Amino acid sequence: MMQQLTANKRLDFEIARLKNCGDLMLKGIQFHPKSPYYKICADVVVNNPPGHTHPHVHAIPSVSSSSGTQHEEHEQHGSSDAALLGAPLTTK
Repeated sequence: MMQQLTANKRLDFEIARLKNCGDLMLKGIQFHPKSPYYKICADVVVNNPPGHTHPHVHAIPSVSSSSGTQHEEHEQHGSSDAALLGAPLTTK
């Protein structure tokens, strides 16, 4: 029973340390690396800070040039059809 109580207290301590160190890291606060207290939070890692997104991709649907009006075609951004970009076409 005493061992379990000690284990529970240790778990509570480690979770509190983890939370406090993580919160401080998110705010940009940490001990100087040469400080003897630096090691208190040295093993804490913040994986998903606010504003951080994991690498991902978005599918961009292709637009057929045979559908829609000419006005709509000119408003399409990122078209690979040079004629839709409005530039003069020359070939050699």
